[in-house]
Amino acid sequence: MRRDLCLVLCLSLMAMLAGPFAATAQSNTAHSNEAEDRAAILAIMGRGPVGIGEDFEAWERNFHPDWTVWFAGNETARDRAPHMADVRDYVGSGNEVEDYQLEPVRLSVHGDHAIIDYNAIETIRQVDGGLRIVHYSGTALLVREAGRWLILSTSISFPARYAQDETGG
Repeated sequence: MRRDLCLVLCLSLMAMLAGPFAATAQSNTAHSNEAEDRAAILAIMGRGPVGIGEDFEAWERNFHPDWTVWFAGNETARDRAPHMADVRDYVGSGNEVEDYQLEPVRLSVHGDHAIIDYNAIETIRQVDGGLRIVHYSGTALLVREAGRWLILSTSISFPARYAQDETGG
């Protein structure tokens, strides 16, 4: 149960961070348009992990090679490789994200860096047919490299009002 919960939490984190297809933004020039940058970032963040079972690699490309995730309360952040492996195993075992809702709270673009705070709800169809609804809040740091926005770091927390999500209730 605890491993399943960890995988759900990891999937949830990734859900809020990216979508199944990479989004691009204007190149790193003075001509960059903040509205276009914001739209590109919201496109990445808003897609979530819906469909990653069919094209995991497209979704994974939204994350910087040095990406890490930190779950509030943990003593350390988690590196990209083990996290992605766990998420791949979780969806590969038949769990499917059916719906993802992103509620941006704040999005700030500063040149080739951006930060977004958000709330998210993920609906997961589990292998046994049951639905699991996961509510979480996060902050993601994105960086633009070669004209493309990538998620560099994510921090996730699970609001107390949704504590049943963490216990499987």
